[in-house]
Amino acid sequence: FVISGDVKVAVSVLLVACPCAFAIATPTAVTAGISNMARRGVLIKGGIFLELGHKVTHFLVDKTGTFTFGRPKVEGIIAFNGISEEEVLRRACIAEKYSEHPLARAILTAGKKYKLDIPDPEHFTSATGMGVEARWNTAKILVGKPAFLAEAGIPIVAQVAHEIAKQSEQGRTAVLVAHNDAVIGLLAIADEIRPEIPETIRLLKTMGVKRVTMLTGDHPQVAEAVARVIGVDDFQADLLPEQKQEFVKKLQADGHVVGMIGDGINDAPALALADVGIAMGAAGADVAIETADVTLMNDNISGVADFMWMSAKVLRRIKLNIFFSVIYNVIGLTLGVLGLMTPIMAVIFQEAGCGTVVLSSTLLLWSKARTVAP
Repeated sequence: FVISGDVKVAVSVLLVACPCAFAIATPTAVTAGISNMARRGVLIKGGIFLELGHKVTHFLVDKTGTFTFGRPKVEGIIAFNGISEEEVLRRACIAEKYSEHPLARAILTAGKKYKLDIPDPEHFTSATGMGVEARWNTAKILVGKPAFLAEAGIPIVAQVAHEIAKQSEQGRTAVLVAHNDAVIGLLAIADEIRPEIPETIRLLKTMGVKRVTMLTGDHPQVAEAVARVIGVDDFQADLLPEQKQEFVKKLQADGHVVGMIGDGINDAPALALADVGIAMGAAGADVAIETADVTLMNDNISGVADFMWMSAKVLRRIKLNIFFSVIYNVIGLTLGVLGLMTPIMAVIFQEAGCGTVVLSSTLLLWSKARTVAP
């Protein structure tokens, strides 16, 4: 107004200079992206995680329940010291009766198939990621990893060590059962690998992910057998929950943007620390789902590739929206300053800019990721 002396020109410039389109460029795109993913069973807890997703350079993935279906089965029972296979399983079921670990569920399911009578243990304690100890009928029963029994002072004799190695080479988890001070049996437990894993890893690599590492508390030989089938870059075995968390810290210190995918209580510390934590929602533990930033409600890990794809697409759409808003403002200001735009035209022009940005973002609602997800 000071320059032109024309009130209409001044009002037109003020109207067209309002950065409404610029202000909604990001939130509309993020909201549309989150809505699209929700329809596909991928729940994202905030726009910041959607914007960060495409920056992930290193994915860490838990084995049991993530790379596998999380439905382990007892595929073999090996008894020692003249004890029957059924008695080995029965004592394992007694010790695991109050445990919530996936392997405990597998053991108890096997006990039901054998129609075993499983009394309540008199005392029960659990060592996270290691095993359980129970008291029953004055006897001490331990079920868990070889290292768990070794720490309790129970010797792992040559026959037992040989059987552990044999099962591990076949990709089975060896769970030892001890009664008082001796190993009485071994349960060979296996879990089916999800068929979409190899293709999902390939897609992640095309999206800028440099490495995919499998994390597991299993024996190294079991981890190696699974890693060979699914095609991960490397693996870390025999890990406790705090060791998974330390591994995340190490990668972040090296400059990586870390994504963690898991489903269990053991994964919660690493999920919380990772830049983007992703939990398997359908069968995952509540604490893992609460801790994670993204939840895969259909338990299809290919949803991770969908999430990465949408993250990159939303970023591109935000940049496009900002470009539209800047172009509208530059053109509008130019016409307004030259006196070629009335206040009514300025309002229409301003709303057209906002409408273009909203339409651009709305198109994300119907975008379909070209991944392996159904």
